[in-house]
Amino acid sequence: MQTVARVLRENCNIPFESFFLATHLGNGKFAYFSGPRPISEDDIRAIFKRDKFLQFQNRPSSSKFEALIPVHVDRLILTLP
Repeated sequence: MQTVARVLRENCNIPFESFFLATHLGNGKFAYFSGPRPISEDDIRAIFKRDKFLQFQNRPSSSKFEALIPVHVDRLILTLP
């Protein structure tokens, strides 16, 4: 069985120290993945704002923004302030 950590390392070639992944399953439901240790629900609520994420995903796209996204991504690393 492949884990998220293994896929990030082996398939995406992303060496990481730690990670947090949120996936929207629809109907307001989310699944979370983290490593190397699990993150508690309380900590997830503190660092990830579901409503803000859904607002961002549901807003009209900007053609300027879409032009910056590559069609095919082998490796994507985001650095946020």
